[in-house]
Amino acid sequence: MPHGQLVFLVHGYSINRTGTYGQLHRQLERRGFAPREIQLGRYVSLDDDIELRDLARAMDRAVRAALGPLPSGTPFHMLTHSTGALIARHWLLEHYSQRRYPRSRLGNLVFLAGPHFGSRLAHHGRSVIARVWRQGDVGQRVLSALELGSQYGWESSLRLAAEADFFGSRGIRPYCLSGDRTSRDLLRHVGLLREKGSDEVVRLASANLNFRHYRLDMLRDELFDHAAPAAQLSGIPFAALRNYTHSGAGNSILQSISAVEPPDWSIKADSQDGRRLNLKLIVHLLASPTDNASYAANRELLASLTDSESQRLSDCAQLQLRFLDRDGRPVEDYFVEFGEARRVTERDRYGLEFQRMEITQSKAITHIHRNSRNPHILTLFIDRSLLTREASYGMRVFVEGQRLLHWDPQASETDSAITIKGEHLLDHLLPRHSTTLVDVTLDRVPARALFQFDSAASVHDDVALEAFIEQELLAFSRSRAYRALDDAGRRRALSRLERRLESQRPELRERFRHDYHVQWERSGRIRRSALDG
Repeated sequence: MPHGQLVFLVHGYSINRTGTYGQLHRQLERRGFAPREIQLGRYVSLDDDIELRDLARAMDRAVRAALGPLPSGTPFHMLTHSTGALIARHWLLEHYSQRRYPRSRLGNLVFLAGPHFGSRLAHHGRSVIARVWRQGDVGQRVLSALELGSQYGWESSLRLAAEADFFGSRGIRPYCLSGDRTSRDLLRHVGLLREKGSDEVVRLASANLNFRHYRLDMLRDELFDHAAPAAQLSGIPFAALRNYTHSGAGNSILQSISAVEPPDWSIKADSQDGRRLNLKLIVHLLASPTDNASYAANRELLASLTDSESQRLSDCAQLQLRFLDRDGRPVEDYFVEFGEARRVTERDRYGLEFQRMEITQSKAITHIHRNSRNPHILTLFIDRSLLTREASYGMRVFVEGQRLLHWDPQASETDSAITIKGEHLLDHLLPRHSTTLVDVTLDRVPARALFQFDSAASVHDDVALEAFIEQELLAFSRSRAYRALDDAGRRRALSRLERRLESQRPELRERFRHDYHVQWERSGRIRRSALDG
């Protein structure tokens, strides 16, 4: 067992006392850690001016002070609960280095219910009700980083994946443990606290640090079946524990640890039925050797524990979509269709057949969240048990354009759906208990009328032509057929009419010189075509 190796415990959001660790420190003493080697962290999170970077910098100072003049090469270990995971990640990215820690190195790092990809509760924690409940500050900046689809979550995760082996190259052995249980307490009848696939606060998919990052071009990509990830973080041991909630003395993965020693410290890899599995795993992982063989064995152990409860654990995954234009700027006004897809044959107004992708919105999406500070990031929580490997699925994105600006692809004009086979969706895009990040690229296209050059000879004709186009749009907007449409239908119909008028501008200009009245008669057909689609 470890001797002379410090272990640091870092709690979660809204707590500033060491009681949250239960009796874990007593149990660690029994397993070989001396009391002076167990460091119980305390920090302030309920202050609206405090950010994760402040907490990480303060933790760095506290860790180095606690380590002191340890013998060279002595490892230390860390266990975090909930928000403590994000503080530790920021500390690793910004402060932990060989230069700053020349004599000691981080060995085992155990994340308990870490919201690596956000928590559904964080958004509600910033509400007015939360301020009344807390009677003051709620830690606005910390909660912003904790919100589903936060910019901080994306950037820090992609930084971890940018290196071929971020943790291994530094000798760090991370582990992820999280519960899959909701309490039966009266308060827990609130829907968001009884979410399937979570421990009431953090989803299994968010607690798993392994993730994939894809890039999807809506204009150029048609099939997503064999796309390779642009980046990924893999190989980090993860276990979903069905008997544990996030907090509370009863079944909390951390606070439920008592001072009573388990009669048996052994862990059965094929079952989660043993008592105090959380305590046994925590102590086992913190005290494990950090060599490659031991780490591989622990990875297999946690995978076996999760697989042993495959039928009883929730089968969920999380998809986060970030919408950007071709220049990398956010696209914030969009609508997404996702579900089973099938090809249907239709006829246009000329009687010609064409194929269109019909998408039935999937009931597998159990929750949708648009990030409050970064609305271009959308999080979908998906029940994989409602998806099938045999079906084909599609995604289509609608972005509202303007008279002088539109977006490609235009779903009203072309079949812009991205398709994916069910087996690839489940195996690659939505792996169980994990989060997938997808950058979705859209084209922002200026209309011809936004900037153009005209010869001097055509100026007179164009003035009349512009007036004609304006009258067309006005007449169309007053038509009975236009008024019968809903708001979305009106916008699409106007957009179609504008584009058709623009595309026919050269022809209209030429014929406009000869017979204005002929064009006016012809415009009736143009207006009708905008309604026909």
